[in-house]
Amino acid sequence: MLKTEKKPTLVLSYCTGFKLEGARFNWEDLIVEDCLPKILFTEMPIVIVKSFNVNKPINVSKLYRCPTYKTSWRGAAEYVFGALLKTKDHPDKWRCAGVALILDVEGFDS
Repeated sequence: MLKTEKKPTLVLSYCTGFKLEGARFNWEDLIVEDCLPKILFTEMPIVIVKSFNVNKPINVSKLYRCPTYKTSWRGAAEYVFGALLKTKDHPDKWRCAGVALILDVEGFDS
């Protein structure tokens, strides 16, 4: 009897155009930081989106699971996925601040 084992394939995409709302992205240290005054959105670099096994434990002590939405409306139907972003602060700081990634921000100019 021949037994074959199917391993999941890695799904990987490079995505651009994400906007970070409620915080800013530090391009030098590649982490999330407090936003600058009067700046609502900051542009993110190219984001690598890949799938992973949620049953396999990962160290998330300095990773913020940032919700990603289609628009800034943030409804349940607008939710896309949770992105893991590096931070020096505790992830609860960003959760309480309502930090999110937005795919389509109307009127945003880079």
